[in-house]
Amino acid sequence: MSTLISQIDKAETRFKDSTDRRDQILAELAKLGAGETPNWEVLDQRARYKTRLERLGRNAEADAIANAERVEFNPLERILDANELSSIAFFERGVLASRAVARVQIRAASGQVTGFGSGTMISPRLFMTNNHVISDAATAASSTIQFEYLSGVTGPREPLTFRMEPNAFFETDAALDFTIVAIEESNDNGIELSSRGWNPVIAPSGKATVGERVNIIQHPGGERMQVTVRDNTIIGVVDSFLHYRADTQPGSSGSPVFNDQWEMAALHHAGKPKRDANGRILMTNGQPWTGLRVDIPRIAWEANEGIRISKIVQHVNGLNLSDARKALWDGAQSVPPVIDIWSLFGIDVNELNGVTPVKGTPFFRTTDEHGNPAWLFRVSFGPAPLADMGASPKTPKVTAMPGPSDAPPTSTGLDTMLAARKIVEDFHVDGPYYDAAADADARDEYWQNVDFDRPSAQLFPALQSHLEATHTGRHSYRRARHEFLYPAIDLHPDGQLRNIYSGTLFSPVEAIAAELSALIPFAEAIGVEVTEATLGQIFADDDLWEDLENSTQLSFNCEHVVCQSWFDKRQPMKADIHHLFACQPGCNSFRSNIPYWQFDPLDEAVREDCGRREGNNKFEPNNGKGAVARATMYFLMRYPGEVGDEARELAKSRTKILVDWHKEFPVDEYERHRNWLTEKAQGNRNPFIDFPDKVTQALLERGFG
Repeated sequence: MSTLISQIDKAETRFKDSTDRRDQILAELAKLGAGETPNWEVLDQRARYKTRLERLGRNAEADAIANAERVEFNPLERILDANELSSIAFFERGVLASRAVARVQIRAASGQVTGFGSGTMISPRLFMTNNHVISDAATAASSTIQFEYLSGVTGPREPLTFRMEPNAFFETDAALDFTIVAIEESNDNGIELSSRGWNPVIAPSGKATVGERVNIIQHPGGERMQVTVRDNTIIGVVDSFLHYRADTQPGSSGSPVFNDQWEMAALHHAGKPKRDANGRILMTNGQPWTGLRVDIPRIAWEANEGIRISKIVQHVNGLNLSDARKALWDGAQSVPPVIDIWSLFGIDVNELNGVTPVKGTPFFRTTDEHGNPAWLFRVSFGPAPLADMGASPKTPKVTAMPGPSDAPPTSTGLDTMLAARKIVEDFHVDGPYYDAAADADARDEYWQNVDFDRPSAQLFPALQSHLEATHTGRHSYRRARHEFLYPAIDLHPDGQLRNIYSGTLFSPVEAIAAELSALIPFAEAIGVEVTEATLGQIFADDDLWEDLENSTQLSFNCEHVVCQSWFDKRQPMKADIHHLFACQPGCNSFRSNIPYWQFDPLDEAVREDCGRREGNNKFEPNNGKGAVARATMYFLMRYPGEVGDEARELAKSRTKILVDWHKEFPVDEYERHRNWLTEKAQGNRNPFIDFPDKVTQALLERGFG
């Protein structure tokens, strides 16, 4: 941990010391954005422009900038022009680059996961990440990497896990914050490491110049693979480091930073973190960083910094390596073989017009507007954004309750994806993700007859009565999820769903399609004749639908933050949207029906991506604490007596945990969006989202039986 703090301190010093130079650069880049001609000699060095132009195949211009005293063209504009004219190969190269990127599972000697990072293969055997991710050979020997930890159009893929072999090769440097380690040549399932390819390191400086945009493939927060494409602008070169400014999410520790030709320009490592008024490092949820390794990926960065690949190559080339290790290192500067991306899925690109796509691959035969055969090919680096499926995170069409759903689709593949997409699109109309003014009006109207200044003994029954009386939309469990929760209510501002406990991203289309595609196999498994009518019965029967969920290996499901066993799976509690959240089976199983708990940072506990657990009565989520606290508090208010004051359920004494989380993790736009739309769907609101300052432990304790 001290290594990371040291890296942050040094990065902040570099940012501070280069302020004047960066202001010059930003002023010139502003000219470029305004259509004016920037002074390219202020932005970067001639030698770096020369290398960049050579790598773009502009040799005459490269020679001119190196030799001519007066250059009659702007090299930056030539570089940017070349990148703006990217062909479809840009995407194919990006997919190939992504195959070599893996999530790092940092493990203690006991095997317990203690944190996450990102990294990439740089040769057939060598993997590179940060020193502050893997700092020593002992940690490497315990840790693992996972390829294919991503979601594609057919859903989440099964990750491929490999062990590190530091005895074969291990080199690290704290100053440059890199670690290079050997990986086993084949894993326990016989998968050859060489099949993943690699992203070679290139020695010359100048693979990306100031003013260019770069691409980052990453596992932010240990989540499934994501990519930021042309979303980070290089704003400085300081010694061994590149500085770049992200328009969206910053990179993750150990992520490769690529130019538009998917050549590695830098290894992302740290940057300038956001701090509060007391100088404490902040996380993305606005809270001070816990100081725990597992929360490193959640640090909020104001600007990014990456180690220049040329400097890493220079450093390793200067080491006295044994012959065996030198041979492995030499492979990092070799070019991997070119792979036809279609062949990765068993497709012969020369026979596409006459070949039926392999089942389960993201290739679907369809027709164009004239009825002629056509092919749809989709590549997903990570969870597909809702907008990528043809919809956008807009206001759901729930002001009027929709009628009974049509019968489910009776086919799989593209039909199922399109059916899921239609469900999502049907519940969206033009409008903002969250309309604060409209929500304020709805809130004031909803609570106009409730006096929140009463003592808790009077306020509790008044709130409970109002919540029950206005809970007019009482839906089936399936409908609550498919037609309200997944398509609209549980979406985050980016249009994605998130696992409430781990924060892992996935798309609403994927979640719905996964469940729809399980219908036919489930019907066949229970001996039901597959017809539209029988599938419709399963579709409409909550008990059968839950059996379907339990009998299949679905990648997505729904979490009741107040466990169903506590209220015997009865309605309307089971389908009350206020306490339903998108989740995944692994986290559902890990939490089981264990009540919430707040561990001390040093407590021993079983740790997974979704949280920490001890025995059968203590569970602390990694993510979503504020949201689950307010959902549980709503449940206590709406259904008094349903939660038992006992260890196997919640116990009155643990309401303090809910109050603490409520205060520590304030209401955000996501929860206001949920509350606003849930009222449209079922008629009532969560008072603790609307009036967060009214929460008291005494009030909550009145909700126990």
